[in-house]
Amino acid sequence: MTPLGIPLVKGPTIAALLVLLGALCSCDIGTGEKFIVTSATGCDLGSHNGTLCIVPGNSLVGHGRTMGPPENLLYLLIVCPGIAASAHGQSTEYGHPVNVYSSAWATDKGTVSVRVRWNKRSDKVLIGNLELNRGAGNMFVVERQPTAKLVVTQLANAGPNLGAEAAVAFIRQHMTNDALVASIRLPTRD
Repeated sequence: MTPLGIPLVKGPTIAALLVLLGALCSCDIGTGEKFIVTSATGCDLGSHNGTLCIVPGNSLVGHGRTMGPPENLLYLLIVCPGIAASAHGQSTEYGHPVNVYSSAWATDKGTVSVRVRWNKRSDKVLIGNLELNRGAGNMFVVERQPTAKLVVTQLANAGPNLGAEAAVAFIRQHMTNDALVASIRLPTRD
């Protein structure tokens, strides 16, 4: 006991308390994850069956696991040309260490879906059977072809705070020879 009557805690118990404290405050201290992510925003496309998902969060830096400034960590443009969808839904599963971003479209032949998994510990993004290093570029364009084949393009880091319109402009600027990308439009505002 300390002079103030507080129990004295030593060694590994302190580490266990820090991990518990991190879990209680929804932080990733002690989990080995490199990022804190608590939300994602999605925007349906106005031109195709597709969606643009922007994932904001914070990097954890240094040995003290200091939280960096808020920024957009991941941009996902998912396009499903050639399908006639009657409904669309999106979901996000927040987990340790993997978040899953899913989009699904209902068609008369069943559900068409695309899942993107991001491991916040290894900083790898898994799309279909393709594993990519998010650090090499945080913008991903996924075309789900009518044959169910996924064509994935990873682009350079798009910047920390692009909105939907700027993100689509960034994609067009870097994929100038792609007719599908050139035809993508966001919904018009009233």
